Amino acid sequence: RQEREANGFASELLMPEALVRALASDRARAYAMTGDALVDRVANEMMVSRAAMRLRFAVLGIDQAS
Repeated sequence: RQEREANGFASELLMPEALVRALASDRARAYAMTGDALVDRVANEMMVSRAAMRLRFAVLGIDQAS
């Protein structure tokens, strides 16, 4: 349980919801990005792993297809 809480805290600290949503929306619109390309772009810009960003997108309910 403590590890899950620590992971959640780290995720929110490194990938704040408002910033992830703003970047995902902007990059999807500006570069017509979806799917893995969108995840990769946002992950690179935030300097986190693709796996971490994929999970953050899922937790936040960000649709990678839109």
